[in-house]
Amino acid sequence: MVGMVGDGKIVAEYVPVSSKQFPKSRNPLSAESKFWRTFKRKVSEQQTFAVTCINFCPTPPHDFAVTSSTRVVIYDGTTCEVKKTISRFTDLAYSGSFRSDGQLLVAGGETGIIQVFDVNSRTVLRQLKGHTRAVHWVRYSPLDKLHVLSASDDSTARWWDVASQEVALKLEGHTDYVRCGASNPSSADIWATGSYDHTARIWDLRSAQSVLTLEHGKPLEDVLFFPSGGLVATAGGNVVKIWDVMGGGKLLHQLGSHQKTVTSLCMTKSTKSSSASVEESPRLLTSSLDGHMRVFELNSYKVTHVAKYPAPILDMDVSFSCTTLAVGTATGLLSVRQKKDRNQEDSRSSLVSEDTKLAPSRKKTTF
Repeated sequence: MVGMVGDGKIVAEYVPVSSKQFPKSRNPLSAESKFWRTFKRKVSEQQTFAVTCINFCPTPPHDFAVTSSTRVVIYDGTTCEVKKTISRFTDLAYSGSFRSDGQLLVAGGETGIIQVFDVNSRTVLRQLKGHTRAVHWVRYSPLDKLHVLSASDDSTARWWDVASQEVALKLEGHTDYVRCGASNPSSADIWATGSYDHTARIWDLRSAQSVLTLEHGKPLEDVLFFPSGGLVATAGGNVVKIWDVMGGGKLLHQLGSHQKTVTSLCMTKSTKSSSASVEESPRLLTSSLDGHMRVFELNSYKVTHVAKYPAPILDMDVSFSCTTLAVGTATGLLSVRQKKDRNQEDSRSSLVSEDTKLAPSRKKTTF
């Protein structure tokens, strides 16, 4: 609406826009909500800068690395206390992540240099130089202790031989910042990268070629392969899209449950319940700048749990044992929650049929 004021100027009246309502979590008494409510507050620390990356070590006790400002802090996976701080960066550090054996840690940075550290001594073992802009994402190959893949703002991804500190492959095709990536659990040669050019690309390292391009439609913030390796999720804008990679890139589902940009994706592992010999199916976790974390089951992609945080979420991760959940925000808040009693788990999968009988609820858990 517009109106006139005394001096003849045209002014517009403020009309608030109502927020779009999305489905909330199921009844808080459901098996799924009970499971996530067993995660109790363990650590709530204020970092000096935004928490841009959280990564759990694959090996017990599943320590986790938190990247913020010019340092990477390693926390004990059991006590959640600080074990080591790596601060050998001349500018902002990004994507501190463990090698599969937990002995080494790799991190990118604003300068474009990738550094490899010995976790125990914090010594810089290798410096990988070649990117001309910031490296926001870098990971060791989960099945190979000798190579890492990096994604940079110079629009390229690179496959590095860590021992020789040389680029083994240069993956070109994106036309904007490359900010995320993922490895295929079923094939060490297949990787995905996501870019601000609105696309995700699937790469075959054997040919150094992009074998599939997925048009997400928004700048990509994260990509994630499903455990089978045949499906991949892409996060950009306020939607998450599920693609059938084996089916030629067919779009299967679109999850639009967030109000703002989805920044992070992760997935729980299939685990055996301690109270029953039943294998619990994985869950997809999404987080967003709207401060919400949502949990989706993977059969119908229904929201089964919602948690609210006091600031925009930049990254999150869950331990391989699914006993610790860590969330980092744009304000520097690090929130870590752990299962209060690891020996007293409710089996989610055995009670799925009961969930469907319960009425939906709009209540949320505030972490």
